[in-house]
Amino acid sequence: MDEIKKLRSKLHKIGVLFVIIGLAYLIFSISTKSWQPTEATLISSSNNTYVQSDGGPSFRSRIGSGGSFSWPSVKYEYHFQDHKFQSSIMCVCVPIGLEAPLQKTVTAYVSPYYPALAVLVQGPHFLFSLLSFFIGGVCFFFSSVLGRYGKA
Repeated sequence: MDEIKKLRSKLHKIGVLFVIIGLAYLIFSISTKSWQPTEATLISSSNNTYVQSDGGPSFRSRIGSGGSFSWPSVKYEYHFQDHKFQSSIMCVCVPIGLEAPLQKTVTAYVSPYYPALAVLVQGPHFLFSLLSFFIGGVCFFFSSVLGRYGKA
């Protein structure tokens, strides 16, 4: 019985942790909507595609090849408050399915409180939040089931 209480307590704590991570991510990523837009110069960009082949997974440049998903890679430079910065952050997300920009000039969104932090795509990527909330919910569910089991 004591082991069940310990396990239930651990599951509950893990569930709370995942819900807090999901909320923190959601709030932070939504905050990018209020960041300052500024012109940025693209230094390099590429779209890599994850391709499943007979020999196993591999990464290859996305020149005319199909694939499971793309993973963009960017590097850009911008000026903000009389300082020059470089960044390679596409978004506050896992950039699967996003295309790297190809034009030379792009809009970067700069954090006014920490100008070294900028993104090219604003807003949340709900997949990560949903995954965190789902894992937290599963932990809460099993914690509840163990609570009922412990009373039986």
